[in-house]
Amino acid sequence: MSSENALAVMVKAPEPGRVKTRLVPPLTHEEAAGLYRAFVVDIFARMGALGDADLFAFYTPPFRQNEISDMVPKGCELMPQRGRNLGEKLHNVFGSLFNKGYKRVCVVGSDSPDIPLDSVEDAFRTLEEIRGALVIGPTRDGGYYLVAMNTLSDVPFVDIPWSTSRVFEATMKRAGTARMTVRVLREWYDIDTIDDLESLRDSKDIPATMDFIERGRLFERGA
Repeated sequence: MSSENALAVMVKAPEPGRVKTRLVPPLTHEEAAGLYRAFVVDIFARMGALGDADLFAFYTPPFRQNEISDMVPKGCELMPQRGRNLGEKLHNVFGSLFNKGYKRVCVVGSDSPDIPLDSVEDAFRTLEEIRGALVIGPTRDGGYYLVAMNTLSDVPFVDIPWSTSRVFEATMKRAGTARMTVRVLREWYDIDTIDDLESLRDSKDIPATMDFIERGRLFERGA
């Protein structure tokens, strides 16, 4: 442990037919999986540049570790996801990293390669300043791209309608009922459909993703 901060990315093995399926059609399942793989490569390259946080990949399925290790930078620790649903998996990520001795834990998704680095920095800064804080970065579709805490709690992860447009709303309601101190970051987006790719057109510092998009002429296919 080289830092008191842990930054975890939730990752899936880029298996055709298992990732980014809403991009099919117009993409093939193989293309969708290739695009997701590029997302993961870019996310870890960018997150690794933050410096003051140890980097983790929490992956699924558990038997695909070798494939995940090919996409993440050296020094990133790999750990399998555990839990029956996303809420249990997220709670277990926080529990695992707090048990390792980390004081502040931030978890991000892998559905957009250009997650804002300043949001991650703001999350850790808030966790340093406010004991018992919950930091959350909402997405345009009603979910969230980032969640961070400095105290283990299952409040944000229980009785949440996962995979719906009410995830962020329900999480905020539960946090409010529990009187948690909540910091909301700026809104961002997930790349779920071919039209969502337009959000990446002017993105910088995501070379693997932009190379894959340009080689497959994916922007044109979303028109």
